[in-house]
Amino acid sequence: MLTLFIFWVFFFAGFYIYVLVAAAIAVLALREFYRIIEKKYGGIYPSIGYAISFLLLFFSWDKRLGLEYFIYPLSLSLILLFLYQFFRKTNKDAALCLSLTILGLIYITIPCLFFIKIRTLNFGTHLIAYFVFVSKATDVGAYLIGTKFGKHPLVPRISPKKSVEGFIGGLLFSFTAAYIGSKYVPIISLKHIPAIGLILGVCAQFGDLAESVLKRDAGVKDSGRTIPGLGGVLDLIDSLLISLPFYYLYLYTFVSK
Repeated sequence: MLTLFIFWVFFFAGFYIYVLVAAAIAVLALREFYRIIEKKYGGIYPSIGYAISFLLLFFSWDKRLGLEYFIYPLSLSLILLFLYQFFRKTNKDAALCLSLTILGLIYITIPCLFFIKIRTLNFGTHLIAYFVFVSKATDVGAYLIGTKFGKHPLVPRISPKKSVEGFIGGLLFSFTAAYIGSKYVPIISLKHIPAIGLILGVCAQFGDLAESVLKRDAGVKDSGRTIPGLGGVLDLIDSLLISLPFYYLYLYTFVSK
């Protein structure tokens, strides 16, 4: 059912429904991130994080607003966070709480903005579907090759099961998926496949490791229980978050003129 819903949102839902779904995914993932952080470090300021996320996501659909616009909501978040801190009864861990609240915006909300910005490009629907296809193919390749041939740990302190062989397998699957998927995206020509395959292949696996760092630090297995059998929303999109800004930058610079 989830797969069918995502397919419908990508290809048949109107733009504003797509924006709402993307915003909901971002907020749910941010909520899970703050819960992971609070398990280890205690009181942060999630309400301010949600408010700034709403501002960022609400205006991201407007094509007239360039990426430079989004520095202003982040600056506002700093003002609000410091104001909140001024009226706390203690200064204990102030810098830590402020930093971790901002980290949620940088790690989750800002990348999720690019789900919406990519959708506004020419053939945006195809480009989003292509992005998810290649990124998830990378995940599958890393898992299959790593399980079958993995002998050399990649970063054992963070994720003992991930291997160098799995990383290479993920890259191979990424390039293959980038080639296959390009046949269904009119503006992705053969010359773009090496760059896109490399960007998504590396960043997808980096994103997966990034979330593993946070979960291992907090001592949790999954980011949440939002999706039965899969864990949380953040578990589902962790491999996409790091990739999104770089994928958009490549598209905007070299592909979608």
